[in-house]
Amino acid sequence: MAATTNRAVAKTDNLPPPLITRDQLAVDYVHFSNSIAELEDACKEAPTVAEDDEDLTTITRLATSIIALQKSIETARKAEVQPFLDGETTVNDFLKRELPNRLSKLKAALETTTTAYQRKKAAREQAARVAAADAARKLVEEAAAKVTEAVKASDVRAATVAVTEANSLTAFANKANVAAAAPVNSMAKVSTDAGSASLVDNWTFDDLDMNTVDLETLRAFIPQTAIEQAIRAFIKAGRREIKGARIFNDSKTRFRA
Repeated sequence: MAATTNRAVAKTDNLPPPLITRDQLAVDYVHFSNSIAELEDACKEAPTVAEDDEDLTTITRLATSIIALQKSIETARKAEVQPFLDGETTVNDFLKRELPNRLSKLKAALETTTTAYQRKKAAREQAARVAAADAARKLVEEAAAKVTEAVKASDVRAATVAVTEANSLTAFANKANVAAAAPVNSMAKVSTDAGSASLVDNWTFDDLDMNTVDLETLRAFIPQTAIEQAIRAFIKAGRREIKGARIFNDSKTRFRA
């Protein structure tokens, strides 16, 4: 009794037992294991080199027995898994789709409202920054003109003052240009105690014309898996030659039960 009382509490103590275990499956489907063992013994006696049709008949009989057993095992697997799949579907329908979809609709409505406002806010801010940059450029141009006039008049003192002012205004103008060139989404961010709301760039496309899209430009962005899939479709259509790949017939035996 004392040993039980002093036992360390494990993380798994409050977990429910597994719904199914390998040991239980091994007991329930021992007949499959026995049938496989019989086929393993039979295959040890099978020809390792087919020299005539009799050898091929022996091998084929074994192969079709294997196929039949595989089908029986797959049928049993589906029967065992189906209750879990049904349960997963029920859980996902409610917790992954129904409830989240209701929340997504609420959030989408809020995003529609805030997006319209933040786009206007960003546009106003960008227009103000562009105007500030234009004004700064004009001041720089005026300062440069004063420098030219002072130099022409040989007024060293005035030229020195004008150059200093021009340098200062140039630095100011450069900062204004940087601010005007900032991403639009940075001009509408609003932070609150509850969180923040900001515009997020979402570059996309439409009006896709598969007949004229520049595939060569896209080459570096097309994953190899997509190209391989296209080649398989190309072969399935009966085409047998293409630059950049070797198409060949890799014929293999197929057993049918």
